[in-house]
Amino acid sequence: RLAYTPPAVWHTRVECMTPIEEGPNLLIGIEQTLVALHDWLRARASGTRAFTLTLMHSRERESVYPVTLSELSCDPKRWSVLLVEHFQRRAVGEAVHAIILECTVPELLTSENQNLFANHETTSPDWAKLIDRLHARLGAQAVYGLRLRADHRPEFASAQQAVNDEYLRRKTGTLSNLSPEKKASRPCFLLPRPRALFLRDGAPSYHGTLTLLTPPERIQSGWWDDAPVERDYFLARNEEGTLCWI
Repeated sequence: RLAYTPPAVWHTRVECMTPIEEGPNLLIGIEQTLVALHDWLRARASGTRAFTLTLMHSRERESVYPVTLSELSCDPKRWSVLLVEHFQRRAVGEAVHAIILECTVPELLTSENQNLFANHETTSPDWAKLIDRLHARLGAQAVYGLRLRADHRPEFASAQQAVNDEYLRRKTGTLSNLSPEKKASRPCFLLPRPRALFLRDGAPSYHGTLTLLTPPERIQSGWWDDAPVERDYFLARNEEGTLCWI
């Protein structure tokens, strides 16, 4: 007797007995399809990072809601929360005649050991769930991580990076061993465009006269990629105590 083998991809279509308007009844029907997807993934000992919900309307019109996750998951409750975020961002608007759920990329799910004595003080927040909700609410392009680049020019010293499970698991450095002068040698962010400073009695001013705290740091770079810069940077403090990079 041949052993049962789950299908390689998941595709299910549920026809509605009567058209369902947007609301709790529609969520109940969707949650049933999510539970079926969960059972299929569990049978394969797998999780997924993406699936697509398609709602069919009259005259073959459809609403497509692609859902992406930053880590493997087989939790239907988590999927349901993300779909609610999608519906709040883009309402269904029409009566639903059929619900289609597709998942084509299952991945083997491995469990991680947890601390037997973990408590609220030692347990780290679940950043992946927060990232997924922000993706669903704001769009995938609105949430991203940062990575360093080997470039002396500050506007090119960092780059955007997709937030995935590898990014969330990476080890981060610490600034606790650095002196206050070293911590303040680079700003936390740059303005989209440099802002010209006014001169007051020959000294630069920004909400009061600026006092230079460091000698100039000269950056001459970028000649090889048609974005050359020649600048002197100073760390300065104004009369309100604000630190500026000028």
